[in-house]
Amino acid sequence: MPAWPKLKLPVLASLADELRFAPKAAVLRDIQRAAETVDVIDDDAAYPRSWIVFRLTGYRGEVDAELEPTPGMALRTELPRLIERLSAQSAVEKDDIKAFGTLLSQAEVCRRWNVDRKSVERYRKVGLVALRVRDERGRSTLVFPEASVLAFERRNTERLKKAAAFSRTDGQTRSTLTERAAKLRARTGASTAKVAAHLAKKVGRSSSTVRRAVQRTTSRSSTRRGVVDVLTRWDAGQGVGAIAKAAGRTRGAVIHALLAARAQRLRALELSGRVPSLGTPPRSIVEMDRVATVGACSEHALRLLRASTLEQLLEAMKSRNAMERATEAAWVRTHHAGVALAARLMGQDTELPSADAIDEAECALRWALRARLELIAAQAVLVVESIAAVAGEPERLEPADLSAAIVRGVAAVGGAIEGFVPPEAVRREIGGRLAAPVSLAVGKALADWYSGREKVAASRRAARSLAVPVPDWVDAACRWRAAVVANAMWLDPVAASAIGAGLREADRRVWELRFGARPRTVREVAATLGLSRPRAGEAVQRVVRAALSL
Repeated sequence: MPAWPKLKLPVLASLADELRFAPKAAVLRDIQRAAETVDVIDDDAAYPRSWIVFRLTGYRGEVDAELEPTPGMALRTELPRLIERLSAQSAVEKDDIKAFGTLLSQAEVCRRWNVDRKSVERYRKVGLVALRVRDERGRSTLVFPEASVLAFERRNTERLKKAAAFSRTDGQTRSTLTERAAKLRARTGASTAKVAAHLAKKVGRSSSTVRRAVQRTTSRSSTRRGVVDVLTRWDAGQGVGAIAKAAGRTRGAVIHALLAARAQRLRALELSGRVPSLGTPPRSIVEMDRVATVGACSEHALRLLRASTLEQLLEAMKSRNAMERATEAAWVRTHHAGVALAARLMGQDTELPSADAIDEAECALRWALRARLELIAAQAVLVVESIAAVAGEPERLEPADLSAAIVRGVAAVGGAIEGFVPPEAVRREIGGRLAAPVSLAVGKALADWYSGREKVAASRRAARSLAVPVPDWVDAACRWRAAVVANAMWLDPVAASAIGAGLREADRRVWELRFGARPRTVREVAATLGLSRPRAGEAVQRVVRAALSL
């Protein structure tokens, strides 16, 4: 699922935050008002906050004279981002937006204007309205109201004509260039740059265009297959040498492909802007120690992790676990610091981060995962109560329905954690507990889930057998789990100790450092044990492979 667009204008950012838990019907009305507002904005004018709020919501609030008016150009640029964010955070489906009339897909817009997808993305930044909706399979996709497309055409006629007249290299031309380039390289031994310069004169294109077309075509298929295979082997605990031998590649090629695959997996999480800023974020895993909490899993969290059946999971979620305010705030700070550090390390301008940066990002997310599980365990009872309020007694639901409800509820708890700010971060002395946003988020998620289901009184249902396998709630609560730890049970200190006991004595210390209460990077493991970094990396992969075999 793509990350929600970030809003730079304070008035729109605060409005999006206020509408997070609003009814879907109210959000859809505001989306429609925002789409209509895009067409009436004058780029050279300036608009006060009161006008913007009234135009988008119909509400006239108090006028704050100290706030400067918003330039029209900035407002037109930002409104499409607000529309996409509102539609995404409200889980809008196509059936919900029939009032918008005909909807066009991104591919249809490209064909209509004879432009590519990158051009459409650029147009979205200057006023082209798109909604992010869920299709029949629950996948997120962009749709463009035809009325908004027509309005954009009226405002940008010359720009679209110029873009449509631009000649692009189609797939057939790229394929032909690739074949000719391969023959030339085989016959002459010339470099790709020289071959591209020669072909450019023949086809009337620039040498850079030909070079990019050739490189993109020749590297795309092999790179995708190699990345998936290398990453799968790495997650299974294989070392670089074993992967290189199996793939018939050099160690250097495997290391480069592996770094690219791990970086791509982390960047696909789109962590930037995922959590609010709580002061100065840590710049390295070492700086995490000043803001992060270190500790083993609580007994309540362990009961959730150890549940092997749906019945055991439900009983564990029912038990209340009152977490003190200070403890809750500490775990939230740990969670936000880990996510913020990983986002910073993966958001750097370099095309391929270093091995240490990727390892630190994974380690920070492993730390954040532990914090999120603690916070979810403390709020799990609210999920059960919300299920009971929406669908009746959980024990009387079908096991498949109960599993789906728990997964939805736990995922909503994870989303509420991401947006929560501890009270002391905003200098509040009372209120501000995590339970409030969790209750709203879980209630809304379960109400949306249950709205289209058959309504049968809970009292008429017979109690169901819940001795079925536990649903995969950990991955629903934290979508980066698979990227940082192969098995969620490794977070259980008892299970971790049992794994450690089955390892060689030399590997047991590596296991404790890497997957202990305070996760260590490969470089920290090397420094602690007096090993070189490559040797420490091999030791980490060895214990992962051994742990997966136990």
